Amino acid sequence: MSVFEPNDRFARKSAALGRAYEISNKDKEDKLAEAGKAKSKTGPCETCKKEAELHRFRVSTTDRSEGSASFHIDMKWLCVECEPKPKKHKGEEKTQAQLKSILKTARRAMR
Repeated sequence: MSVFEPNDRFARKSAALGRAYEISNKDKEDKLAEAGKAKSKTGPCETCKKEAELHRFRVSTTDRSEGSASFHIDMKWLCVECEPKPKKHKGEEKTQAQLKSILKTARRAMR
């Protein structure tokens, strides 16, 4: 038994794991492309009908008819101009009036 035999074995194992990782990444990319979850595509926007680069977004809709309501989540391809705006950050600074109101309610709760 040579001194380098265990090291060679670990090197072969590491190389095999690396090849398996590369193969699994390619499979994931192929599955995402097949499922239609590609990053972007070009075509007409579903809202404004302009020809542009599109991104996929989840849009929720609510329908009411004959006393029943239904909730749907649809996938839409939207351009940069029509895409949903991000929500406001919760860490925004509060005005003096808002701070005064918060402190007043806290004092009342401590009574």
